[in-house]
Amino acid sequence: MEIVRKSIEARNRDLDEWLRFFDPDVQTVDLLTAPGMPTEDRGIAELRRAVERWQESFDDWRVEVLEFVDLDEEMVLAEVRFHGRGRASGAKVSVPQVDLYRLRDGLIIEQRAGYGSRDAALEAAGLLE
Repeated sequence: MEIVRKSIEARNRDLDEWLRFFDPDVQTVDLLTAPGMPTEDRGIAELRRAVERWQESFDDWRVEVLEFVDLDEEMVLAEVRFHGRGRASGAKVSVPQVDLYRLRDGLIIEQRAGYGSRDAALEAAGLLE
């Protein structure tokens, strides 16, 4: 859980610092992505491009952590809220979501973001009874 917490803190400060928490071949899935944005990426370069596109669209784009849950030795659930202001519109945005992170050897190897609820994330991870 500590790796995920530190990665989110880093994301709010510096993109390069945040990317150091990911395996070079990281797999990412974003279920709440905007139209025209990829829903799946693989590797650090694609992850960087996806985040840069979000940063181009929003000012002050940051993540607030609501709760972390260790699901097992390699899976962490994070309930988060993204905040920002549309660069073109000036409209404030606040989006809650639940994300899953799979860890190995001290790095994030998979990030599945954008579940609408904890139960949806747990079901996707095969952990909802």
